[in-house]
Amino acid sequence: MSRSNVDDSNYWRLKGPAGWIRLIADDLRKGGNSVIILPEHTPSGWRDTLRETIGGEAPIVLLPPDRGEWTPFQALRSLTPAPADCQYDLTEFLRKAANPAPPYVFVTGVTVANVKNWQPFLTEYTARKVEGRYKKLPPLLLEASPDSFKPDSSGVTERRYDGVAAYNDMINYVSDLIEATPQRGMSPDLRVETIVQLALWDPEAARLLARSSPETVLNPYDLLRQLAVERGWEAIASTEGYGALWGAGVQNRFNHATPLHSSYLCLTGQEEDVGARIWLAQMIRLFPEIESARRRMIKKYRNRITLPFSYTYQGQETVIRDYADIEFAHLLHILGGAVSSDDYRQMQMYRDMRNKLAHFKRLEAGEMGVWSS
Repeated sequence: MSRSNVDDSNYWRLKGPAGWIRLIADDLRKGGNSVIILPEHTPSGWRDTLRETIGGEAPIVLLPPDRGEWTPFQALRSLTPAPADCQYDLTEFLRKAANPAPPYVFVTGVTVANVKNWQPFLTEYTARKVEGRYKKLPPLLLEASPDSFKPDSSGVTERRYDGVAAYNDMINYVSDLIEATPQRGMSPDLRVETIVQLALWDPEAARLLARSSPETVLNPYDLLRQLAVERGWEAIASTEGYGALWGAGVQNRFNHATPLHSSYLCLTGQEEDVGARIWLAQMIRLFPEIESARRRMIKKYRNRITLPFSYTYQGQETVIRDYADIEFAHLLHILGGAVSSDDYRQMQMYRDMRNKLAHFKRLEAGEMGVWSS
């Protein structure tokens, strides 16, 4: 899962992640067995959040890497000494070994290597829970790696960490991050939007960008490429299906799409697509402000603008008959020096910003006017 030691508890308090945790908690409260399927680099801290949500302590069976072939019986026996008369009957073992029964038994570390032991056991365990004498058996919660588990037995619910964090979740998460890491050179709202468009669902990438300078946020290619290298994504081909890419942490559902991670794009020479995400952030945050400024200038100098107004560009005459169609270039041409020097400079700045954004070109730090402060 995540290789980061950073506490992501704040992430799991966001609406989407907290809702996912509540679904798992509800499954357990209803007595059902559940399997959690997690991709690589899932944010840490979800186990503690689940315990807080469901309340009370529960036994945890952690399958160590060097004991991946443990059977379910061997794993559960590590919780407590087994009664002498139930050395092989696992359900009887749980019934007698836990008195009173724990709220649930949490098994982490189910992988492709050991799932062959757990799949038939969970099927049998689920079937026995519906029998009268086994109704008090605690529900099992298994944390499994991608593609290791096929929860096909009755009463087993699969909860995949897929599309858990929404756009608004990440806006809130990054907003909290930048409050703790203020930076000069980019307005807070633009900084938040840019980081979210780059990090998408990934809080670790968001933290890296939040600690970086505005110059790095606008040119994040080396930083993100290094993150992809650290995660071992060089051997992953983008032609693999969604399941494999999701399992590696390269792809996830986010904001009604299934985008590839920005770090992976940087690693595979697709920096242009990453630049497009920076451009989108600027369109979302800057373009409405530019349009508002255009309307303000038209209103301010309306009594000096005579319509219809015509101009010729590349031999083609265009006639402007509506104030709403007047652009900054028109204002500069019509008004010339009949405006204050500050307004003239602002019109030039907004004209240049709008022209770049309208032509799918992102702005650099020195081209964003007041949003660079």
